Amino acid sequence: MALKQALVEFFRANMMVVQFAYGLAFFAMGLSIALYSRHPSRLPVARHLPLLGTFGILQALASWGEVFIPIQRSYTPQAIIVTLQALHALLNALTFAFLIAFGVQVLADRWPRLGWLRALPVLVTAVWALSFFLYPVLALPPTYEQWLVVSDTWSRYLLALPGAVLAGAALSTQIDVLRQQNGAHLVRPLRWAIIAFGAYGVAAGVIVPEAGFFPSTALNADRFFQWTGVPVEVVRALAGLGMAAFMIRVMEVFDIEAAQRLEEVRRMRAILEERDRIARELHDGVIQSLYALGLGLENTAYQLDRGLTAQARSSLTDMVSRVNEIIQDVRGYIMDLRLPGETALTLAQKLRAVVNEASRVYHLPISLEMGAVDEQALSPAAANELSQIVKEAVSNAARHGQPQRIQVGLHPGDEGELVLYVQDDGRGFDPSAAGQARGWGLSNMKKRAAILGGDLDIDSRPGEGTTVIVRVPLPAPPAGPQRAGRTAVASVPGVSPGHGIGA
Repeated sequence: MALKQALVEFFRANMMVVQFAYGLAFFAMGLSIALYSRHPSRLPVARHLPLLGTFGILQALASWGEVFIPIQRSYTPQAIIVTLQALHALLNALTFAFLIAFGVQVLADRWPRLGWLRALPVLVTAVWALSFFLYPVLALPPTYEQWLVVSDTWSRYLLALPGAVLAGAALSTQIDVLRQQNGAHLVRPLRWAIIAFGAYGVAAGVIVPEAGFFPSTALNADRFFQWTGVPVEVVRALAGLGMAAFMIRVMEVFDIEAAQRLEEVRRMRAILEERDRIARELHDGVIQSLYALGLGLENTAYQLDRGLTAQARSSLTDMVSRVNEIIQDVRGYIMDLRLPGETALTLAQKLRAVVNEASRVYHLPISLEMGAVDEQALSPAAANELSQIVKEAVSNAARHGQPQRIQVGLHPGDEGELVLYVQDDGRGFDPSAAGQARGWGLSNMKKRAAILGGDLDIDSRPGEGTTVIVRVPLPAPPAGPQRAGRTAVASVPGVSPGHGIGA
């Protein structure tokens, strides 16, 4: 009994602190929900969370009103105090109306046949408002204090209790949704939040002020205080704290969704990059090989027309071999594999193979100049990208430039660079006005250079030949300098200062 009396005295002396803590718990819940609900989400409940966040913030303001209004009594006119108390009663009812609105909106979305529930918040709030404004007229004799108590009691019976029940039911429909969103670990906090809403419904919607009518005469805040020695505001504060803590924990589902969306974006980006890579490989490899095969067929037809049967037979045998190689290339692209011997080739070997094949297909003198390049510093993937650039550049020169000769060079550049160039003495072109097919090839070459961390320049003018220069950084020694700038065309060994060979 002594302990109970001590509790009664303690809470009576610190009721303002309890009310402030009560409001703080709801403000934390409302603010966190409001912030999280701004994030995009596929959760059905997400678009209704602002209603729950608004409830939390308004409940905090209503609770702080219990602290603010009594402080004003000592120096504020009574008329203003009366107005503030009336506004506080309206705010309290509006707070509970938002809680009902949250519950019915989620339930109506979950079960469309309950769509009629959407009208419940407006209907119940209208009934309460009617009693609020008519009570002073119907009460005989009406008193201001009775008006406020009755209004508060009915707002709790009509709005707070149904609101807490509906909100808890609405949250319970999200348990399966959390499991589907890889949030099974959040089911337990959600269930505790539902329990906290239930406790709040009892503390705020059942244990009400004594208003002179049943059931408030049997169970009210004063009797609860007498029985337990703890004011019902403490229970409400603890329920609010539980609602805030567990709902904030449940909001982690938004982080899970954000991580899933990020993973989807990464996966889609990887798919698009892979598609782009395959497109480059097909364009620079298979299509060029098919073009060369077409030229070989034209040459075979020419040989047959001239009666050169032996040469035609040799050409057909060579082309059958080329067809088999193309089939292997296509199979490798589809399976994302490389030919067993391909990865074992060095960059020099790859370039010699490209030059020899192009010389045979296009019947052009194509020379290869190799400087003192540390090929061990290049990965097989980098060597493949560079050889494909050379293949595309040589093919473009032979097909479009009508050159007399083509020169391919690979040399170490300045500041740890590797410089690769393809130069011809053909008719040249305006790079800014490149056609669709050539523009696609140039785009592929630039993308390949960018993959290696380098860049590609086209130096060409009509009638002055073309030079394609690629600069890529090589892995520097531990204390070596990093790539700092570009190397001028004139400084590349073997390349004349003009646009093409002999310019």
